[in-house]
Formats: sequence, C-alpha cells, structure tokens
Amino acid sequence: MFGVAVGTVCFAYFLWECVYSCILFVPVDVIKERLQVQAITVTTGSSVGVGGYRGSWDALRTIVRTEGIGRGLYRGFGITLFSFGPFSALYFSFYESLKGLYLKGRTGVTPSSGGGEASLPFLASLMLSATAGSAASLVTNPLDLVKLRIQIERRASAGTKAEVSGGVLAMLGRIWSTEGLVGLFRGAGARILFHAPNTAITMALFETCRTWWNRVLE
Repeated sequence: MFGVAVGTVCFAYFLWECVYSCILFVPVDVIKERLQVQAITVTTGSSVGVGGYRGSWDALRTIVRTEGIGRGLYRGFGITLFSFGPFSALYFSFYESLKGLYLKGRTGVTPSSGGGEASLPFLASLMLSATAGSAASLVTNPLDLVKLRIQIERRASAGTKAEVSGGVLAMLGRIWSTEGLVGLFRGAGARILFHAPNTAITMALFETCRTWWNRVLE
C-alpha cells in the first residue's frame, strides 16, 4: 500500500511540474538565458548572442513581438521539463518515503496506514527534505547536465541560422561516449549544494506552517 502511495505522489508531482514549468519557469528561463548571452557579448566583445535588451521586461516584450509565444517565449519547454520534472517527482517521492519511515520508527504509524496527518518536528523535516533533495539532485544530474549543454549550444548559435546538433538523446550519448559515467555526474556536488538547503528550508517551513494551521482549525 505504501509503495502505491509513493507512486501516486510521484506521478502527481510530475504532472504538477508540467503545469509549473509551462506557465512560469520556461519564460523566465528563456529571458534569463537571453540576458546572459547579451551580458557575455558585452563583456567579451564577441559576436555570440543577440543584444539590445534593456532589461527583463524589454526582453519579454521583444521576444513575444518578434518570435511569438510558442516558438519564442516557451522555447525549450521539452528540455526544461525533461530536467525539472523528474527532479520534482523523485524529490517528493524520496521525501514521503523518508517521512513515512521516520514516523513509523517514532510512533509506529504512518499516514498511509491510517495514522492521519502526523506532525513532523522542524529539525526532522529539515534533515529529511535535505536528504531527499540531495538524492534527487544526484540521480537527475545527467538530465540537468544535458539541459545545460544544449542551452550552451543555443547560446553559441543565437543570432545565426545554426541549429543545435541533435536533441536530448544525442547530447546524452555524446557525453557518455566522450566523458563516460564520470562526465554525466560532473557538477553533481554543486547541484546538491544548491538544492539541498533550498528544499530543506522550504519543506521544513511548510510542515511547520501546516502543523500550526491544523492546530488552529482544531
């Protein structure tokens, strides 16, 4: 029963990530990427990238006007979802699994066994979410690396008619053939250091606020 519950949580959060990435993250990432390309161009004096944006709002208006919403503002939705979707799904699955094990060891019951919404101490939630975030970051590092490499190729071809060579699978195979297994996990330490504190603080505060709110409603 618990395994089914974890699978349901995993699938539900993957679907949520689809909506979240489509509506919010992809446009922000596109604008950030364009501004970064512009910053690199100005700093190095190279011809890489397309400049002329006066800020985030100007970049948003220019991209929508010249490239449209689908092909411009939401460009790269697939690769973004490919990277962040599995991370969110695995993170919440790992966290719910660790939370269930912790509550079972502490009280002998879990929410999935009919124990209700058991409260989780702040420190425990902090540690469990940091562990879950670290594990999810490590497992999905190859996907994030592929996303980053493709974005780099897009930056190099910005302002030209050159296309990114291949797609996700092609880039994954290229990294594997040239750098091996170690290459796929390059930068995993930095990724863990970024996500672990973020997920830990967010989930610990969420659990604390939920416990407080439940007490208010009682």
